[in-house]
Amino acid sequence: MPTFTATYSTKSGQQRELKLEAENPAAARRVLRRRGVTYTTLSRSRSTTPDAEKPRDPEGWRRWLEKGVTINDKAIFANKLAAMVNAGVPILRSLDMIQRQQKPPLFRRALGSMIQDVNQGESLAKSMRHWPRVFDNLTIAMVEAGEAGGVLDETLRRLALLLEQNSKLQNQVKGALGYPVTVFVVAILVFLGMTMFLIPSFATTFKTLNAAT
Repeated sequence: MPTFTATYSTKSGQQRELKLEAENPAAARRVLRRRGVTYTTLSRSRSTTPDAEKPRDPEGWRRWLEKGVTINDKAIFANKLAAMVNAGVPILRSLDMIQRQQKPPLFRRALGSMIQDVNQGESLAKSMRHWPRVFDNLTIAMVEAGEAGGVLDETLRRLALLLEQNSKLQNQVKGALGYPVTVFVVAILVFLGMTMFLIPSFATTFKTLNAAT
C-alpha cells in the first residue's frame, strides 16, 4: 500500500511530518480528517531513484526544435489559475481546464504531467520542478510559499503581475534594440554590395582606360 507524508503545524508553530499508508490521496485525506490533523501539504512517498527527480523535458533534437514557453504564456497561466483557485475550483480541475486551452505543445504536455503528479499526492510546486524549461526557480518558489501559507491565489496573482512586468520590459528592450540592429544590418548589406558590385565595376573601367588599379 502506498505511503503518504503529511506536513502540519503544531499549536506552537513548529512544522511536523506524519507518515501514513492509504490506497490513494483521497483515502489519506480521510484518515487525516479522522485524526483531526489539519495538514498543509500531502505528498505520496516515492522511491528515491535517480529517475524520480529527472526533468521530463524532451531530450535530444526534439528539445531544440520544440517551441518554448514565453513569459506571456506563463503570466496568462498564473492569472487563470489564481482566478480559479480564488473561486474555489479544485487544483486538478483548474489545471485540466487550462491545459485544454494551451497551444504550445511543451506547455500542454507539462500541464498533463502535473495533473498526474498532483492526482498522486504531489504538491503543485513539486510537480513544476519536473519541467525546468517551463517553470523557473522563482515561479516554483512563489507557488511553494503560497501553498505552505494557504494563500496560493494571492501568490499566483502577484506572480502573474511580476511576469507581465517582465514581459513588458522584454518587449521594450527588443523595441529599443530594433533600430540600431536594423541600421547595422543595412550598413553591412551596403558594404557587401559595394565590395561585390561597385568596386569591380570601377576596376573594369580603369582597365579600359589603361589606368593602374
